[in-house]
Amino acid sequence: MLDREVRTLVAKRIVFSCFAFLMVALTGCGGGLNFNKLVFGTDNEKDALDYILLDAQLKYDRGEFTEALTLAEKARAIKSDSEQVNILLGFIKLSLAGIDPLQVAIKLVDLSTTSTSTSSTTSLADVTSTASSDTAGQMQKLSVLINLTSDDSKKLGAVDQSSVSYWKDIDVIRPCTLDGTDPNCATSPRQAVPTLASVSEVIQLICPFVDSDIMIENYEISAGVAGRHVCTATTQYRSHRAKSHLLWALGHLTEALALNTILLYSTDTSGKGTPNIQRRVDAMNAKTFSGSEVGTYLDLVGEVATLVDTVFDTNKNSMLTATLVDMKSFLAGASKAGMPEDTVKSVSSAMTQLEKTAKDLGGGASGDIAKQTEALRGQMNNTVAKSVSEKLNKVKDSLSDEQKSDACDSFDKLAAGLTTENKNLPEFCK
Repeated sequence: MLDREVRTLVAKRIVFSCFAFLMVALTGCGGGLNFNKLVFGTDNEKDALDYILLDAQLKYDRGEFTEALTLAEKARAIKSDSEQVNILLGFIKLSLAGIDPLQVAIKLVDLSTTSTSTSSTTSLADVTSTASSDTAGQMQKLSVLINLTSDDSKKLGAVDQSSVSYWKDIDVIRPCTLDGTDPNCATSPRQAVPTLASVSEVIQLICPFVDSDIMIENYEISAGVAGRHVCTATTQYRSHRAKSHLLWALGHLTEALALNTILLYSTDTSGKGTPNIQRRVDAMNAKTFSGSEVGTYLDLVGEVATLVDTVFDTNKNSMLTATLVDMKSFLAGASKAGMPEDTVKSVSSAMTQLEKTAKDLGGGASGDIAKQTEALRGQMNNTVAKSVSEKLNKVKDSLSDEQKSDACDSFDKLAAGLTTENKNLPEFCK
């Protein structure tokens, strides 16, 4: 209990050090300099904005988010380029999306203080996976902060309902791409559900007020990212940089968690949160295949390989790529916001290892998004590939040379993104 109280106090220190009350920004500069007239057209305009902002802040503090939103949007109509207006509006929108900065900080502190390892063996799978990882998945712990309903999830992709009897009720979602052109989605996933729409708006709002060196400009999806990482920087003095960067970090973390729930979609009621793709593999591996039935197993391996290829698409407009970019943006924003390194060490050490894996796969600099996405795919599917490999080794004596060749081709899809030493190749594929 005491440890929990200590972590809560640490989290409060982080949040309040980054997100000081906006009322401080509403005071004049003094010393004979009329700062208000430099920023606002008239004193009356400034006074009106001050009053609206103060009222909005008070309602936000009381948890009256809908009323606060109305006032903050009214303030933005008066001065759309105001740093403090956009910051307050952003935090209000996050709250309406169900994100509490204090609870996020508490969870991050929990992850860092309970992490069993920060060595080079830490993988991003430990951060983003659920029960598919041997480690208590850190993203699973953070996922309680996100409230995506079953209906929300189904708006973000096509539901794959298998006709295989022992895959009954183990549906998998094939994610839609984020450019708004996927025929399986009526609109871009970032606009399909309220949580993602709010987060996307927050990132767009705060973009002009964050440092340009944290933008990932090369990652630009026509309908998905334009206006989020590509914007015109404010020319005004930024007096609330920590808060702007905290908002940037929280917005991207929220989106990463939401997208991750689709990539690792789970309807597991056991409490383990095992992704449904892994549950399908577990179900087929639990069956005994002998003689001609081995061919049926290989067909299932092929189906899983194709499914993994679709779900963990590594193209630049995929959910997997967006999740990676979000995690990198979260860390960059957290650093600029002044969040202590110890708070995000579990995530940052995993990202460092991911970058190392990307280089091992032939990636160049640490900013190689394509190779890092490939590495993330491999780490998310490590358990799937390993369990299939173990089963193939058990039935290898029943396989013809042609079947072995087909099995190795399917396995290559499952293990894509894993380095050679981590692929757990079936014995006959080596």
